[in-house]
Amino acid sequence: MRVLLVGCVLGNVAGVAMVLLNWLLSHSPDLEDFASALAMINLAAVPLLIGGVAAWCWRTIPLTLSERCRLTLSLAGIGLVGAAVVFHEGIVCLLMVAPFYWFVLLLVVIAGGWLFGPRSDRLQASLLPLVVLLALAEARMAPPPAPAEFADEIRIHAPPAAVWPHVVSFAPISAPPDFWMFRLGLPYPVETPPGADAVGRERLCIFSQNVVFRERVTVFEPGRRLRFDIVQQPAHPELLGHFDAHWGEFELRPEPDGTTTLIGRSGYTLHTRPRWYFALWTRYLGSAVHLRVMENARRLAEAR
Repeated sequence: MRVLLVGCVLGNVAGVAMVLLNWLLSHSPDLEDFASALAMINLAAVPLLIGGVAAWCWRTIPLTLSERCRLTLSLAGIGLVGAAVVFHEGIVCLLMVAPFYWFVLLLVVIAGGWLFGPRSDRLQASLLPLVVLLALAEARMAPPPAPAEFADEIRIHAPPAAVWPHVVSFAPISAPPDFWMFRLGLPYPVETPPGADAVGRERLCIFSQNVVFRERVTVFEPGRRLRFDIVQQPAHPELLGHFDAHWGEFELRPEPDGTTTLIGRSGYTLHTRPRWYFALWTRYLGSAVHLRVMENARRLAEAR
């Protein structure tokens, strides 16, 4: 038990040391570029370092797969709490990263058992620096983030003329949030005041927790299409440094039966990696934001 505890502690101490090194470098003007590069490396190397140190400490203990799973849960838990304290990460961000972070740690701990175990040899041990180099290369050679977009749509049993006013602006939404991450603390749309009724006008999208997106109308076609650029994004811990929202759009498509298909679109750039993993979360959370606004428009338009 003592060796297991030492592995958990030393692994996370190594991770904290790397984070602190990055923090110190980021406060040195002469090393700002190097600190930025190291920050990207941390995304790939911190779980590798933590898991590798822990696996080395546990090398003499025969562990089953279930025991390794439980131990890596402890490692991941300590690391995520550290991220909340040091980087002030929000609970939603931590919930998003937790499954991936734990899985990477588990793979490293399992691989470390093979590399450092009683039957390991120098060839196996030499693979660890190679893995570290691959992690560093991936962090430096990955392509820059690219803009992306997604869309959602719903059918409303009302004509476009009845839907349009509730898309351009809306009073505070009375319905409580039903999406589970909204209830955990992710900001959700509450209100858009009137006034954004022409191209060039400012539009405010007010979220819970006093989070405000400032927007500028770029397309205004009454009863058909509203598009806006996001000119100022709030400095909220769930968004800061992870995600940039660029634009939004609502399109109203009349249907032959007198109903309306309301389509919501958003453009964004995702900065967290691996992008394929966090893009799934972004799509999931973004749809919840779209649908809260669009469902409000449906309720109001169909109530007329």
